[in-house]
Amino acid sequence: MTLRSVLHGQSPEIGRIFSYFDSMTSIGQLLPGTTFKRRYELVRCVRAGGMGAIYEVRDGVTRRRRALKTMLPSVVSDPDLRSRFAEEATVTANIESDHIVEVFDAGVDDETGLPFIVMEFLEGEDLGTVLERSGEFDAEAAVTLLRQAAFALDKTHAAGIVHRDLKPENLFLCRRDDGSPQLKLLDFGIAKVVAQGAAKTTRNIGTPLYMSPEQIRGDGTIDVRADVYALGHIAYALLVGQPYWQPEAENSDAIVTLFMHVVGGIKEAATVRAARRGVTLPVGFDAWFARAVASDALERFASATELVEELAGVCDVPLSHVSAVPPPAEQPVTEPRRQASRRAIGLALLGTVTGVLALALAGFLLTGGARDRPEPLRAASHPLGDESPARSASSAATTPSAPVVAGSAAIAPASSPSAASAAAAASPPSSAPPGSPRAPRSREPLPTMRHRPALAAANARMPSSEARSTAPAPPPSAAARPIQDPTDLR
Repeated sequence: MTLRSVLHGQSPEIGRIFSYFDSMTSIGQLLPGTTFKRRYELVRCVRAGGMGAIYEVRDGVTRRRRALKTMLPSVVSDPDLRSRFAEEATVTANIESDHIVEVFDAGVDDETGLPFIVMEFLEGEDLGTVLERSGEFDAEAAVTLLRQAAFALDKTHAAGIVHRDLKPENLFLCRRDDGSPQLKLLDFGIAKVVAQGAAKTTRNIGTPLYMSPEQIRGDGTIDVRADVYALGHIAYALLVGQPYWQPEAENSDAIVTLFMHVVGGIKEAATVRAARRGVTLPVGFDAWFARAVASDALERFASATELVEELAGVCDVPLSHVSAVPPPAEQPVTEPRRQASRRAIGLALLGTVTGVLALALAGFLLTGGARDRPEPLRAASHPLGDESPARSASSAATTPSAPVVAGSAAIAPASSPSAASAAAAASPPSSAPPGSPRAPRSREPLPTMRHRPALAAANARMPSSEARSTAPAPPPSAAARPIQDPTDLR
């Protein structure tokens, strides 16, 4: 039995301490395969720094991949750093932005005593790694990424929050589903809430290559223009491939020497320094850069968006080509959506056909079908009520079985509207003088829809009224004689 097992049996607290040290490496990192806070399964350590480490974990409840950030045991005892770490979890809680990493959980682990933050897991790499591997960006790509960073900064600045540690390593480049780049702003651990205004002085925390002069001096009046200053230097680094102050940092024996260069402001034009690296910056960049990183904060651009828009003009990059939010991806057409589309198209066609038929029927009812009626059979052709020739011939037929003799022509009994029309064609016009009394007559019903084809055919064969009044009656033919005997073919 080992001393460890004995101590473990004596006190559960001692057992938890041993478990704590077993789960960590010599530099204080958690080991893969262990479970943190009885919920998050550690997969691997993504990155470790001087203040904390970031791990890929899997949420034991949702099974989603997350990023776990913890403080290192060596700095947990520092109350100021511990407080800053805790503020990172809530400083952007009220800011909704596609370019700020989302936080899901935070607190202090009971077993290890480590403060932690659980965030969304990002696939990609930070801009510092990209610069080191690939070198400078082209102008359009740089403006695209800087504009996304500016959107995030404008929202945090509007909420009274200054990041104070902007650098390429805190700008994480990932990809959307459509492949377009998306930038995420990370690490608000040393962000200052300007609205609180509690501190009169500020510690010179930040990265020297991107720190503003007022941060180095420790001024208590640090505001959003410190982030604008840093964004200007990030722009130079993206376009040239290295930070502006990199030569001074390499030639300085102490950090104080570098700080003195930064506080003194830029002495060499940006275009000249970039040319030594073989990079040609556009005309007007020197004036833009001098304003962006001016030693006097009041001389800088008022906002991050203004800085990027001016840079786009200098680099001749139309902002219409720089899309912070890509167009929505086309949604796949599923079978229910296809069926719904087909039903909608069918209903639309049915409605169109119904409307056309309704309009046609309404037009027909309004006109009464007058265009389809033959002229000789119109009831209103004589305004004084005179009988038309066709109506006289029709009323002359008294018995449906006996032949009707009109002049010298014999016509078979009219048993249909077409026969009545034929009879009207053979009858001579009335010779009674106008105004003489007429015999009472029976009114015929107006032709109906089923009669119209026959009437139209009869009217087509009928001569005009002028021709009937002058032309002699044709001699009787075999077709016009009444047939008394079916065998009589005379």
